[in-house]
Amino acid sequence: DYKVEQIMLQQQMALKTLTGSEFSESSIKRFQSEAKLLAKLDHPGLVKVVDFGFIDNVKPFLVMDFVQGRTLASLLKKSGILPLDVALKLFVELSFALGYAHSKGVVHRDIKPSNIMLTTPGIDSESEHVKVLDFGIAKFVNGGPDGDALTRTGEVIGSPFYMSPEQCYGRPIDHRSDIYSMGCVMFEVLTGAPPF
Repeated sequence: DYKVEQIMLQQQMALKTLTGSEFSESSIKRFQSEAKLLAKLDHPGLVKVVDFGFIDNVKPFLVMDFVQGRTLASLLKKSGILPLDVALKLFVELSFALGYAHSKGVVHRDIKPSNIMLTTPGIDSESEHVKVLDFGIAKFVNGGPDGDALTRTGEVIGSPFYMSPEQCYGRPIDHRSDIYSMGCVMFEVLTGAPPF
C-alpha cells in the first residue's frame, strides 16, 4: 500500500497493488473483482475505491480514499482492552458498515482488529469513526460480480483467530461468518485476548 497524491485535485489517496512480479489469472481476477465491488459500495464506514487498473499493463492497482488514523490492532497492542462505552460505540458503527455491505451481497471474510481503522487520533474523540479496511478477499455471496466464484469450496482464506468454523473448514460461508468474526473481535476488545 502507498500514500499518493492526485495531482490535479491535490488530494491524498491510497494506492494498493498486488505484491510480486508475476500474477496468476485468479489473483488478477480477484483483484479486479475487489475493485469493482468496492467501487459500488458507498457507506461512511467503508473505504471508498475511486479508480483501478494496471501499471504497465501488468501490475494491478486500485486507488481509494486515504484514511488517517490507527487500526484497532495497534490500539489494543497499546491499551490491552477498551472501556465498555468506547467498545459499544465502535461495534455499533462496525455493525452498520457490515450490515450495509451484507445488504449489497458482500461478505468481507477477514474481519480482524488490523482491518478496522479508527479515523482520528484519540479514542475519546467524538469525531472518531470506524472504517472497515481490506475487502481484498471479499466476494459477492454466490459468486463474483460476473457470476464466477473466486474461491472454491475447500479453499481457506482469512485470519485463524477470527474465522468461523465453517470458514476454517473451507466450507461455503455467508454474512454470518463476518458476524462470528466480529464477535471474536468484540471478545478480544473486552478481555484482551481472542476467544480461541
